[in-house]
Amino acid sequence: MCSNVAKLRILNDYAEFPIGTFAKALEQQTWTRLTDLALTVSRGSVFKAFSVSVSDLRSNPESWICLRLKILEFSFVTDPTRSNDDGELVSKQLSRLESLETLNLNVRHTWALPRYIVSRAKKLSSLRWRLDSRLRHLSTLRRQRTVTINSLHHDAQMEDAQWMLGQWPVLEKVTCSLSQDAVTRKRFVSMFGQHNVILEAKDEPAMAHITDLPEEIITYIGTFLTKRDIITAIRTCRHLHQSLSHLIWNDVTLQTGKLPIVTHLQTNAESVQRLHNFGTIPPEYYRIVFPALCSLEIHFKGANPTRRAQGSAQQEVNNTALIRLNPTIQDLTIHLANHTPSNEFWEAITITLRRARSLRLTGVFDLLGRAPVNAFWGTCARFREVACFGRDGLLSDLVPPILFLGLDRITLGINTAHSDVNNTIIHLEWLKRCPNLTRMRWEMAGSELPIPQFAEALEQTTWAQLQGLCLTGVTESDEVLSVVMRRLPALTSLEMDAKAFGPQCFDWLRIRQFTGIQALHLRECVRVTSMMVLEILHNCTQLEDLEAFHVAFSDLQANPLPWVCRRLKRLRLYFDNDTDNDNLFSPTVFWHLSRLEQLQSLDVDEDFMWEYSSIDTATATVNTTPTTTTTPLKKQGPPLQWRLDSGLGQMTNSLQLRAVRVEKTFDNARPDDIEWMLKHWPRLREFTGPLTQHSEDWEAMFELFEARGVRNDNIHFTPRFGRWSFIVS
Repeated sequence: MCSNVAKLRILNDYAEFPIGTFAKALEQQTWTRLTDLALTVSRGSVFKAFSVSVSDLRSNPESWICLRLKILEFSFVTDPTRSNDDGELVSKQLSRLESLETLNLNVRHTWALPRYIVSRAKKLSSLRWRLDSRLRHLSTLRRQRTVTINSLHHDAQMEDAQWMLGQWPVLEKVTCSLSQDAVTRKRFVSMFGQHNVILEAKDEPAMAHITDLPEEIITYIGTFLTKRDIITAIRTCRHLHQSLSHLIWNDVTLQTGKLPIVTHLQTNAESVQRLHNFGTIPPEYYRIVFPALCSLEIHFKGANPTRRAQGSAQQEVNNTALIRLNPTIQDLTIHLANHTPSNEFWEAITITLRRARSLRLTGVFDLLGRAPVNAFWGTCARFREVACFGRDGLLSDLVPPILFLGLDRITLGINTAHSDVNNTIIHLEWLKRCPNLTRMRWEMAGSELPIPQFAEALEQTTWAQLQGLCLTGVTESDEVLSVVMRRLPALTSLEMDAKAFGPQCFDWLRIRQFTGIQALHLRECVRVTSMMVLEILHNCTQLEDLEAFHVAFSDLQANPLPWVCRRLKRLRLYFDNDTDNDNLFSPTVFWHLSRLEQLQSLDVDEDFMWEYSSIDTATATVNTTPTTTTTPLKKQGPPLQWRLDSGLGQMTNSLQLRAVRVEKTFDNARPDDIEWMLKHWPRLREFTGPLTQHSEDWEAMFELFEARGVRNDNIHFTPRFGRWSFIVS
């Protein structure tokens, strides 16, 4: 109750002093004005503390006056090079405590100490309980009943134990750690037993080694290591070789000049889960059965341009045999390099694979002939996910004759820059025969989107289960594209790459998608204004992933409403300071960000702005009227600074942040700002951005990142070398 006390004197004469409670009261600043404290335990019977440094005893040689002490608990730590001298000093002080009954000199509470004290204590050693370390001074402790000491190690002699048993007549129990040597342990236990003294032997903990872990745990740890690290580990001992060697064979690459010995591959075939086949290799490698194979990657390549067709045909025969031998394959990637597979190749995939999951084709040029094309359609129908990337006349002009009822996700990345809209109509016909699609990604790559046909298919609910849509490379105008937007079903994920995506499309986005949208990517839509982005943040309550162009400081000031997207986990958005003031609106930005407590990834990089900062939106569209000349970005003032004096300190609730990208908005940060981030964002693992142009501050910040294991990719100016450097930690 005396909170205003300035001087405090405590004389503890008889009772046990509650030193723990007293220390807690000091920590809570119960006495805020306390400037003078004296604590005397002159006649108490119990004293408990953590440790006493013998060097402090040496500098304070006054005799202890607590002669009524009965219970004493703490540890002595000493310099190992002065163990004998320190032993005499401690023994003389303890010898004065003739009333002592319980002595515990093995107190361990290191977890409560600051890190620097613990690291310092590890460099010290305990006193040696030997006669030659002045143990005989303790002959005055005739009332000793229980003793807990550090150890009776292998350097202790039998006469040391005999002296304790002879000089302490009422001794009942000794607790210590013994040597691991069985003979020594047996001798000490037998001697104490003969004198009816309990010897409670605590084994010294053996040094922990990774080989002490169960083999399953070691194998699990190995899955996070690179192949080079695994090879290094298995060379250290037989146990790690047995636990980790099979992980080397989980991922195997077959390539000319880098082929494993075929007999070794056969021996470890059961461990192979992923196989990458490049070019032409000897036929004996295609005859191996891999019981656990789940992923196969095939690269078709001819020996040279003149023999490409012949080489690819031979590879096709070999890979067909390989697929037939391994029906466990689930994920199949084929780089065709303009090779046209035969009917037999597609049928082998269709018939053999029992649990087909995903098919990825790249380098597709044209599938000529009705039989190979029909076989290809049958192959696609066996997979849940298909991705095709090619150019020009993909799949010829044949419409699929079947329905792909099992196809769940599809990606079409087709470059038809030299073709007309008829080609994309063929692709649309394929999409229309996939009624159970939940994810559709259609990359135009220079071709025209068949707007009327696509809008009609949407209106007829062709894809009733569609949840995610991505359209990239769209060149149609805002008005034409809005025909598609108005017919889209309610989606959970939408990605648009259309320079002309503007007010009309956004109106339908607001009407159709704001209620349930979870992922929205509009970063490449340069006509999406700052006010539009704020409208998304103010209305999309289910939003978890947002990529947009920019938000202006002036718009934030004019619309101070809180963002309702409290579920947001990933945000990629540039904050444009369109004012001349540096820090006037920065706290507002950080206040909004601080409310996004689920945020895990944050990207406020401005690099992408330079491409569009001077774009006239009239030239960015196909059918836009010349009167539209608004520049999407008016960059005037300095960028957002990630500093505490700019409002960064408000983001104390961002406990889930794992990755932050700030790039050029961070060039004047200080070590204090970095230290604050690392303290308040415990899950931070990746930080991208230039740190500073001052070498001393940069080194301090770099060390902070390195100590926490945070990866930092940054470009910074190094004054000592006078050039730009790329640093990867």
